[in-house]
Amino acid sequence: DYCRQEARSFIKNLKAQAWWDPSETPNLSYYKHLESKFPVILEEFKSVTSSSSKMSSGNNIWASAADSTSASSYGPDWKTLVLMDRTTWDPVNSVLFPKTCEAIIEAGVPCVEAFFARMDGKTKIKPHTDR
Repeated sequence: DYCRQEARSFIKNLKAQAWWDPSETPNLSYYKHLESKFPVILEEFKSVTSSSSKMSSGNNIWASAADSTSASSYGPDWKTLVLMDRTTWDPVNSVLFPKTCEAIIEAGVPCVEAFFARMDGKTKIKPHTDR
């Protein structure tokens, strides 16, 4: 047991594939909760990202998500606004998006990472499974 590592994001019977239809996903009851919270999350996102004072107080807002490994896997133009990384809530950004974080917690998502992502127009992200 000394070398055992907890897999918080493990979902039984979920295999790596490019796209899952939510109605066919095994053991994923939380997606319906998140889907119901979409209007609240979108409103909060628009409010925060339209405020230059809030955005300037954030932590690594729209930072490049591409290091040497992920740039080749995803694409160099992918940017993120991280709320959670390696099961740890970002102490600055999570305060900017309390309703979004609350929705994730309430849904019981087996979460290791949570972030908003964006890409500029006419850029691409390569197909991937995050496994």
